[in-house]
Amino acid sequence: MWIAWAITATALCLAALAMLFLSKKRYQQKEQEAQEAQQQSANALSEAGDRQQRLESQLKALRAELTMTEELLQKEAAKARASVRELENLQNRVERDYVERLGTGKALSGISHELRTPLNAVMGFAQLLRDRTTDDTDAHFVDIICHNSQKLIDLVDNTIDLFKLNVGSLIIRPPAPCDIDTLMFDVYTYFNELRFKQDKENVNIRLLNTSDDDEPCILHTDAHRLRQVLFCLMDNAIKFTDKGEVDFGYTVHPDDHLVQIFVRDTGVGIPDDQHAHIYDPFVQLDHGPKRKYSGLGIGLYICKQVVDRLGGNIWFESTYGSGTTFFVMLPMEKSTSPSRRQSDDSRPKEYDWSGRRILVVDDIRSNFKLIEQALRDTKSAVIWASNGQEALQMLRQEQFDFVLMDVQMPVMDGIEATRLARAEGMTIPIIAQTAQDAVRDNARRYIDAGCNGVIEKPFNINRLKALIDLHINIEQ
Repeated sequence: MWIAWAITATALCLAALAMLFLSKKRYQQKEQEAQEAQQQSANALSEAGDRQQRLESQLKALRAELTMTEELLQKEAAKARASVRELENLQNRVERDYVERLGTGKALSGISHELRTPLNAVMGFAQLLRDRTTDDTDAHFVDIICHNSQKLIDLVDNTIDLFKLNVGSLIIRPPAPCDIDTLMFDVYTYFNELRFKQDKENVNIRLLNTSDDDEPCILHTDAHRLRQVLFCLMDNAIKFTDKGEVDFGYTVHPDDHLVQIFVRDTGVGIPDDQHAHIYDPFVQLDHGPKRKYSGLGIGLYICKQVVDRLGGNIWFESTYGSGTTFFVMLPMEKSTSPSRRQSDDSRPKEYDWSGRRILVVDDIRSNFKLIEQALRDTKSAVIWASNGQEALQMLRQEQFDFVLMDVQMPVMDGIEATRLARAEGMTIPIIAQTAQDAVRDNARRYIDAGCNGVIEKPFNINRLKALIDLHINIEQ
């Protein structure tokens, strides 16, 4: 019995020991798990702290970048405001410059009109006297009047062009076909007659064209401006040549599609120390009250500016005491048209406009009297209206065949009168006459108003008759 109790007790002890061991094992395991959990928490807290520090560093960097961006934006905004102010100032300057140029253009137009109007009467009546005088001495005196009047007109034109160049308003018309042979022939005819009036009988003028064929040489350019350049170069060549030759002409360079115009004289030449300044305005060969050669010294300056605007080049070769040659190189096109037209403005022609009524609209009576006298041999009736409003009333009440309309007049100008006449359905030919450089600068405006054409004062009487005859025949 005792043995059984002992065995039982021993078994119970062993069971208790086993239970205790297992409990200790579980405790140790739990403790280890708790330590691991605590370590994980510590690690998590450390990582969270590191992450917080990183975020704080990134936030700090973002704040610094934002601050820099704000500063940069402020600087750029300041620059933008400065640019806006500069653009506003530039716009104001451009607007002021435009207004000043517009005012200058109007002033130049007015100056041109005031100078050309009396010149128109002087030259027109001088032409009438020249056609009617039979005394050689009187004819010579009239030629002197015509010649010096033309010189005055050229001076007015050059002075106006100089002002236009200075304000940037010189107009070059769009390129149009120009027969250079016809132009050369006109230049030769004009200066060959002019040399006798300038006491240059000892100067021989020769036209030398070196084209290889008989086809017309056509330049696509502003013919008026090219004529202006050629006339200036020829005028200088004759002026500075007392005895010898003045040769001019052109050479074609077909491979390069260029034409080279030349004016060569055997005159005084250009001193070496003036070569670099020859195209400067107001440069002259001699100075002072005892100078031999007249002029303002603006011709070559204008020539250089015009040739540049025509897309060409101008240069010269000169030896002081031996002469000078000027060259002008321009682009050209060859024409296959066999027709050539020579100028015949100066060729007298008789017209019979019996029964025709011509209305002359001009606020200056002497201009009307000039035209009335010039058209007397045409057997037409020439009637006067002193302004555009009066002309409109007469056109509504009477029958006319042609209107010669002045542009600048009191009460109503010629452009407004023409516009109203066209609006009322009148189809009568109307030619604008003006002393405001209209042919060069404002012709498009006059045509758009309804004019059939434009003639510039002072006008050639034969050219005026031909223009009237053309439109009267069209109406027939």
